[in-house]
Amino acid sequence: MLGNKIDDTLVDMDFKSLYRMAEWHEKQSSILRARAQSLQEYQHMENQVAMRVDFLHQTPKTVIRYLKQGHTAERACQLAADHTGVPLRTINAHWKNFLSDKDRKATKQRNALILELHGLGLTNVNIADRLNLHAVTVSRILKKEKSKRIYNPNQERIALFLHRETKGDELIENRLAA
Repeated sequence: MLGNKIDDTLVDMDFKSLYRMAEWHEKQSSILRARAQSLQEYQHMENQVAMRVDFLHQTPKTVIRYLKQGHTAERACQLAADHTGVPLRTINAHWKNFLSDKDRKATKQRNALILELHGLGLTNVNIADRLNLHAVTVSRILKKEKSKRIYNPNQERIALFLHRETKGDELIENRLAA
């Protein structure tokens, strides 16, 4: 173990051993410097990529700003590309992803509402009239949601269907008693 003064511990070594030890330490320090440099470059690259991804996720907001100014969607994408310096095809891709995400969220909300109305005892025709859909579409959505319940149990969905089935049994029992 080396003490506070390196000279005190290395006094007994000959000059060849000291040179070999110095060369070994220089080699190790150059390896450490190279690793530190590559790690620094990697972290810088990660930061650049993260900033680029954040920037690209903000491009739909730029397109929306141009849409609010009264431009068409194509023209708004072109203006956003000119404004940001991002290629037009990249802007278009992010804009389409943004729209499809909105559509997916709206569809999920619509299906949840259909399921809830069905759970409250409304018929497919009544649900279709309320939501401006066709009764066959409502039936198809309910069938799909019921199959999800079987293969992917969701506690809220199960409780909703159990409530509806219990409510239906009570109605049958009340009719039989009357």
